[in-house]
Amino acid sequence: MSVTTIRNTINRIKGDVVDLKKNQAKERKKELDIEVKINDLQIKIVKSKNLIAAQRFQKQIDAKSKELSRVSRKVIDYQIKITQKGKQLAKEQGKLSKELEKETKKSQNSELTFMRRKNQLNKSELGTI
Repeated sequence: MSVTTIRNTINRIKGDVVDLKKNQAKERKKELDIEVKINDLQIKIVKSKNLIAAQRFQKQIDAKSKELSRVSRKVIDYQIKITQKGKQLAKEQGKLSKELEKETKKSQNSELTFMRRKNQLNKSELGTI
C-alpha cells in the first residue's frame, strides 16, 4: 500500500473520530437536559398536593427515564465506535511507519548502489589514465 493511500486513510479515520465525538457530545447534552427535566418533575411531585397531578408527573418521569436510557445507550455506542476507530488509527499509523521505513531503506539502497557504480566508474577512469 502506498504512503499516500495510508495517509488518506489516517486522515479519514481522524475525521470519523471527530464526527463521532461531536455526535457523542450532542447526545451527552441531551442526556443532561433529560436529567434536568427529570429532576424538575421530581420537585414538582414533592410540591404537588394533588394526587392526580403527582401521578401525571410520575408518568412523565417514566417516559423521560426511558428516553434517558436510549440516549445513554447512544453515548455508550459512540464511545465504542470511537475506541474502535482509535484502534484502527493505531493500526494504520503502524502501517505508515513500516511503509515509510521501507521507502527509506529502498532510497538508501538506491543511493548506495549509485555510489558504488560511481566509485567503479571513477576507478576505471583512473585505471585508463
